[in-house]
Amino acid sequence: MHRLVNPMIDSAFKALFANPEHSYLLVDLLNAIVKPEVPILSVEYLDPVDGPDRIDGRGTAVDVKVRDSEGHLYQVEVQVVLHPAIAARIALTWSRMYDRQLNRGDGYDKLGPVTAVWILDRRFGPDDRLHRHYAIRDRQGALLTDHCNIHVLELANLPLPDLQDPEERWLYFLKKARTWRTLPPELDRSPFTEAMQIMKRFSQDDAQYYRYMAELDAETVQITIENAMEQATERAEQAMQRAERDRKELERSRQDLERARTEKESAQAEKERAQAEKERALRELAERDTELARLRALLDESRK
Repeated sequence: MHRLVNPMIDSAFKALFANPEHSYLLVDLLNAIVKPEVPILSVEYLDPVDGPDRIDGRGTAVDVKVRDSEGHLYQVEVQVVLHPAIAARIALTWSRMYDRQLNRGDGYDKLGPVTAVWILDRRFGPDDRLHRHYAIRDRQGALLTDHCNIHVLELANLPLPDLQDPEERWLYFLKKARTWRTLPPELDRSPFTEAMQIMKRFSQDDAQYYRYMAELDAETVQITIENAMEQATERAEQAMQRAERDRKELERSRQDLERARTEKESAQAEKERAQAEKERALRELAERDTELARLRALLDESRK
């Protein structure tokens, strides 16, 4: 029975690409992704674990680590779940492999190129690019050294692959093979026929498959936790947005109330000014009447 297998889960990926018996799969994958000027013909598998630099330090490990016939080093890692510090881990694992080239007494001329390939199930960058190639450059784009090459590939950004492109064929396989029992016609050829046979044998080996299921369960739990955290973050952001809208609405209401109060006070002041003006006018009228009465009295007096 051919049980479905996700080749992005570590044990399944290693069954495909970390076995020297079918290293041609890894060679084909690396040539498709890295596109070296001199194609890779063969690889030597290395210990994928780099121990710590000190007793209390922490080591690093990747899924696959190899050296090609030119002496260039490669590391390959797949990730289904992305943690917030994934970029730092990418840089650290590359730097550890670069550093470990030198032994005591070696000169820096012994250092050679190290290429890291990270294939991610989820989005990593801020846009929808499929392939990101990182190197050490200055702000104007000048290359410091060609020793650093980090390739990050995002399966989430592969909606409609170009199956004439070797890289996109492999990424299509890694993204979709988890749902296949047989290859689609467009991939029914080498090296994918061999890869599918390896996955079939892997799924039929109970020990390997149960270990794979344990990894898959752990990944599922981690994805569930991550999704819950994302949802909680989204709800918190929505609550903050609602609170900000309420705050702005409250501020607008306060401003409207303040404006109404100011207008009322202004109207009251205007009313008081009008009343005072009216009283002043009445006083002036009374004073004129009094003066007129006095003048009439004087006039009458003079006529007598």
